[in-house]
Amino acid sequence: YGWTSVGNAVASAFDSAENSVTFAAAGGVSVKLYVLGSTSFRVRFSPSSGADYSKSASYAVVNATVGAVSPQVTTNTPSLYVIDTGAIQIHVGLQPFLISVYRTYTEAGGTKKQLINQDTSGQGIFYIPGQEVIANFKNVPANAQYYSLGEKAGALLAKNGFTTTCFNFDNFMYGKSLPDNPSGGPLDPREPLYSSTPFLIEINPNPTGAYAGPAYAYGLFFDNPAQSYFNIAANDYSDMSGKYYFGALYG
Repeated sequence: YGWTSVGNAVASAFDSAENSVTFAAAGGVSVKLYVLGSTSFRVRFSPSSGADYSKSASYAVVNATVGAVSPQVTTNTPSLYVIDTGAIQIHVGLQPFLISVYRTYTEAGGTKKQLINQDTSGQGIFYIPGQEVIANFKNVPANAQYYSLGEKAGALLAKNGFTTTCFNFDNFMYGKSLPDNPSGGPLDPREPLYSSTPFLIEINPNPTGAYAGPAYAYGLFFDNPAQSYFNIAANDYSDMSGKYYFGALYG
């Protein structure tokens, strides 16, 4: 259907005034990354040239700065851009563009780093040229559990294996409202309700493999007022084994 990834990208000079860097790719595509604090960062995306990143109003964000931070930037290789806050390392692959997040922790023998979040290889940020649709694919590590997403229906607290949509209306009776959702009802997590909270929490009590290390948790806030979607390794309409995505129809 015309979906494509960002592809290879080139980094601008790091802006220490706002702790940000812009990555430019073919076709005028760009990604801007802001370091908000020692454990928080923001990613913005534009599918077309001339993006105006000076406008960043959000009705959902009270304070975009969550603590003093002086990130250290390393650009030793043309294929990897590393931002180190002391608490986390943000690894930005440039050939192609992919984001991985490591946390640093202290263990007997010194300081170590642990992978806790990673874009899916070959996908990452996905878009359709000439349109505003956006999606971001992430890997699902072994033993990871996913929670939150706000006021939704569903029989289970964990969202593993489910899809859901953020689409607000007065659906007081769980009215089987979506065309591709004939069952509907209060046990179906796809059923949209009055409130949308596009905040996802990953908790991994026993990380293994590439993610091996102590238990960890992180939160992901998808700040987009358009109708948005989350698919947590649910093979409803495509093979989503080992990955999740979030995305929106506009913006």
